[in-house]
Amino acid sequence: MAEAESRKEARQQRAYELFHRLADDDRNTLRLGSFYVMGLFAGREIRPGLTGYVAAENLLNRRYVVTLTGNPSSPLQNWGPPILARVGLRFEFPNR
Repeated sequence: MAEAESRKEARQQRAYELFHRLADDDRNTLRLGSFYVMGLFAGREIRPGLTGYVAAENLLNRRYVVTLTGNPSSPLQNWGPPILARVGLRFEFPNR
C-alpha cells in the first residue's frame, strides 16, 4: 500500500553539475573552464504505467564552453545549450 501511495505522489528532482578542470583532448592541452549547470525535473504518475513530466536545464541560462577543437593556441569553441524546457508523457510497458 505504501509503495502505491508513493508512486502517486509527485516526483521532483533538482540536479546540478559542477565541472572543474576538464580537458577536451587526450593530452590535456585544451583546457575547459569551470562551469555550473542547474536543472529541475518534476513528474506525476497519471495512472499505472503513465507519467507526465516537466523538466528544465541550464536554469541560470549561463554560457559555457563544452568542447574545444583545433590548435591549442586558438581553438574553436563550441558552446553548451541555452536554457531548455520540455514537457512530456512517459509510458512504461507492464512486466510479463
